[in-house]
Amino acid sequence: DVLNYLAQSYIKNERYQDAVDVYNRALAADPTFGPAVTGLCEMYKQMKERDVRSMQQTFRLLTLFVGVLCIGLMVVSPEAVLLFGSHKYIDAAPVIPPVAGSVFFIFLYTVLSFPQFYFEKTKFLMVASILAAALNIGLNWVFIQIFGFVAAGYTTLTCYIDYSVGHYFVSKKIL
Repeated sequence: DVLNYLAQSYIKNERYQDAVDVYNRALAADPTFGPAVTGLCEMYKQMKERDVRSMQQTFRLLTLFVGVLCIGLMVVSPEAVLLFGSHKYIDAAPVIPPVAGSVFFIFLYTVLSFPQFYFEKTKFLMVASILAAALNIGLNWVFIQIFGFVAAGYTTLTCYIDYSVGHYFVSKKIL
């Protein structure tokens, strides 16, 4: 994923290799959980039938499921750092909440982009990806210098929120 690569590259350039390791492990909490995959397959069938009401219901349930998991990770972030890393990574605990939030918005934009792929209206995907990557580079350039590696988590979260909001409006128009 472009945003994750850019954030990691910038962190590496700033000589925070330990932060990159924790960042990568936190991002490994991928949004493709078993029940979520099943729900996404169901949404695809509903889209084929243009059953928007059922799609909305499935979307709400999936969003609740992934949201609860991400909030749970945010709550136990110091313990998660110790579980996935060691005591030397505890300083990275403040990065877990924005990265967990990013996982939620990765899930969100993935689901919200379904109609764009299904109905082959993908022009926005290309433009939005380029804009999100440029925004991420700019935000990282400014804020990592000021706040250190923790800023990369928040800049990535900001970009994924913007990306998700854009997909929401485009997909709503398509449906």
